[in-house]
Amino acid sequence: MTEATVRRDLEVFGDIRSVEMDRVWEGLVTIHFYDLEHATDALHRIQGQHIQQQQRVREQLSVPGNNYYNFYYNLTSPAQSMTLGLLDGHAIWAQFILADCNNQGTLVVFNLNSDVSLKALKQTFEAFGRVKEVREVASEKNMKFVEFYHTRHASEARININGKEINGKKVDVMFSRPKHNRFEPSIKKQEEGCSSSNEYDPSKKELLEMLDRHCIDYNKQIIGDQPQSSYDFLHLPNDYLNKCNLGYGFVNMTSPEATMRLYKAFHHHKWVDDVLNVEEICQVTYAKVQGINALKEHFKNLRFRCEYAPVIFDPPRDGQRPTQATPISKLKQRRPKRVLMVGSIPVVL
Repeated sequence: MTEATVRRDLEVFGDIRSVEMDRVWEGLVTIHFYDLEHATDALHRIQGQHIQQQQRVREQLSVPGNNYYNFYYNLTSPAQSMTLGLLDGHAIWAQFILADCNNQGTLVVFNLNSDVSLKALKQTFEAFGRVKEVREVASEKNMKFVEFYHTRHASEARININGKEINGKKVDVMFSRPKHNRFEPSIKKQEEGCSSSNEYDPSKKELLEMLDRHCIDYNKQIIGDQPQSSYDFLHLPNDYLNKCNLGYGFVNMTSPEATMRLYKAFHHHKWVDDVLNVEEICQVTYAKVQGINALKEHFKNLRFRCEYAPVIFDPPRDGQRPTQATPISKLKQRRPKRVLMVGSIPVVL
């Protein structure tokens, strides 16, 4: 598969911003569209073709004497190869992912007057393109999110409105990715260093509470000598620039049985955030690094701010036992104060 082939078959849906081919050896290619509606159209078409292909496979294999080897060479035809949603004539699978680029079409506007309505703000930003929605966080009256359908429009709005006045107050506008962040903390300045190993950012606290509730609920149902559900490692990666997590985390369960319970409980689980008007579908999969010893080795030389550091729990945490968290990485320490000795009186600078 080449980038030219990907562009040829997917540009029919709309302008492509970029194509990432660095994981094509795994069968994975990431396509960035400028317009969210174009990406959504491509997603639905591709998924529809895949579902139809699976149905054709089932029908062919149900014919007596037929087999997949003979059917494989009849998967595509000249007519099929021109159908929207096929890549190089073949049915594939597609899903939305967390992208790494800053501009995802959503802007966060700071320092607003609290009396600026969502409708008025939408009208202001619609001068640059179609706005999908404007939303706010209940605890942050001076901050609102503006989401465009088109990333180019978001970029143009940021350039033209950042530093300008809205209702008499100069506002700051930056790119944000709120829809990728299921556990979104309030945007505030984070200080380096920590006073204890149990200091967490708000989103990690929420994730811990969720895992604790899961362990408690399932452990009540265990009969016989089945292992209890517990976990001994947690890491929630964060985007320090945007002050939010990246929408995924790592947890190490202490037994295969506990892992399967977690998978059944959360895989394809739907979350609805009424405040941000966001709906997310959780996906659970195996991580590349497996086991507590391998995790310790992997993270021991990496540096994190204390509240974002990966932690281990000894004994493992199950929602019932008070377990001390211990960071397993090198912490970014608070810069030491300089002390000037004047006589016998320490003067802190």
